[in-house]
Amino acid sequence: MSFDVATSSEDSGYLFYIDGKEVGIWIGTTNYKHVEVLVPAGRHELKWVYRKNNRANSDVTVWLDNLLIPGLADHDKMVLWMVGNIHILSR
Repeated sequence: MSFDVATSSEDSGYLFYIDGKEVGIWIGTTNYKHVEVLVPAGRHELKWVYRKNNRANSDVTVWLDNLLIPGLADHDKMVLWMVGNIHILSR
């Protein structure tokens, strides 16, 4: 699977988990980065989490673009929850 991510924050973090295991973290302000992760066949939980630092008072923006999950057979059962100023998609 792959996606592009960029962040704009002070020192808060944006984390990516597969099946509860942290596989990516972005802290502070970053330009777009292309991320590719090998995910074995089968059912998995993919989770993107924003973790705010209590000292951070500024606005925070995270961009997640070009999400590609090759071989997604049950795309009609995909549930994508993103909380904050981001839309929630559920099928």
